[in-house]
Amino acid sequence: MKTNLEIFDETISASIEKYLYYPDLNREFQIVFVIKPNYHIKNAYVINTNEDSEAKYLRSIIKKIASSEKLRFSFADDETKISADSVLNLFILNPVIMQTNYNGFGKNRFLGDKTIKRNIKINISISIRTTYNNLKVSDVIEGNYNDEVNLDYYDNIESSQYEFTQATPPEAGEFESLIFPAVLVLASAGATLLFFVIRSK
Repeated sequence: MKTNLEIFDETISASIEKYLYYPDLNREFQIVFVIKPNYHIKNAYVINTNEDSEAKYLRSIIKKIASSEKLRFSFADDETKISADSVLNLFILNPVIMQTNYNGFGKNRFLGDKTIKRNIKINISISIRTTYNNLKVSDVIEGNYNDEVNLDYYDNIESSQYEFTQATPPEAGEFESLIFPAVLVLASAGATLLFFVIRSK
């Protein structure tokens, strides 16, 4: 079974590699990557969730690809700080959506197998500009992966390093999680008591 991170890796890596082979893009020139911050509103405060998790991840993916392709590359915080006289390829990535969800149960056999529906969404806007031939490309890296995973092992497919690979699974029903265990305890206690009553006679 693929981990959540492996699914992100496959989708994003394949797309970035495709852009690196654009016919009008000269790979002999340096490639500068800019990763835009992704702001979210939480409790009425605007927070940057990108820098800690999503940007860190995208940087690691880009380093792997660029190293394997033996490319000259670097990172910049802001494209406006790049000299207009520089001869380079500029890749700007903005992670709009990178998230994992567990959308209810797939199988939910009473006291048996339980699977949860896994959904991984990816939406990263990407723009490419060159300073030597005025190439301009705007596109979106998209992914919408769905399958089912075992509820008992869902945390094994998440990455503690990246928050976007984590999600809260659905909870079992009240009867199964609370009432039925109590009934089992009472039944066990009753059977034990009956055993000693029979032995004492």
